[in-house]
Amino acid sequence: MVELTNKLNKLLASSFTMYLKAQMFHWNVTGQDFFQYHDFFGKLYGDLYASVDQTAEQIRALGSMAPGSLAQFKEMSIVIDQLTVPSIQEMISILSVDNNLILGVLQEVHEAASDARQHGLLNYIEGRMDIHKKHGWMLTASKQISRPEITVTPAVAEAEVNKDQPAQEPITEETKVYTLKFETNK
Repeated sequence: MVELTNKLNKLLASSFTMYLKAQMFHWNVTGQDFFQYHDFFGKLYGDLYASVDQTAEQIRALGSMAPGSLAQFKEMSIVIDQLTVPSIQEMISILSVDNNLILGVLQEVHEAASDARQHGLLNYIEGRMDIHKKHGWMLTASKQISRPEITVTPAVAEAEVNKDQPAQEPITEETKVYTLKFETNK
C-alpha cells in the first residue's frame, strides 16, 4: 500500500503544480485571443483544483496523511514550477507537456491500484484519465491554430455570347469579379 500512496502523493503534487501554473496563465494571458484562452485556462485550473481535493481524499481513504506544503509538493511533483509568463502558444505547449506527464502518473497509479485491488480508486483514476485525455486533445488542437492569409486578386469575368441573347455589356471596372484565396500558415 506504501507504493500506491507514494504514487498518489506524486499525482497530488503534480496536479497541484499544474493547477497553479494554469491559474497563473489564466491571470496573465494577453493578446487578441485573450477571452478564449482566459476562459479555457480558467476551466482547466478549476478542474485541476477540484481534482487536488479528490486525490487528497483518496490518500486519506487509504489511511495515509496527504501532503500539503509547497515544499513537499515541489519535492514530489514531476511538473516543474513556472516562474515567467510565456506567450499564449508557449502556455499551450507547456500545459500540453504537463498534461502528458500527469497522464503518465495516472497510469502508474492505475497499475498500483489494480495490484492492490482498490477498485473504487481505479474508478476515480480512470475518470481522471478520461478528463486528462480530453484536456490533451484540446491543448493539442489549440497548438495547431493557424489563421488563413487572405489574398484578394481580380479575376475578370468573360462575357458569354449566346446566339439567342443579345450581346452583354462590356466588362468595366465595376463588373470585375474578385476571388479570395485562403492559405494557411503551417
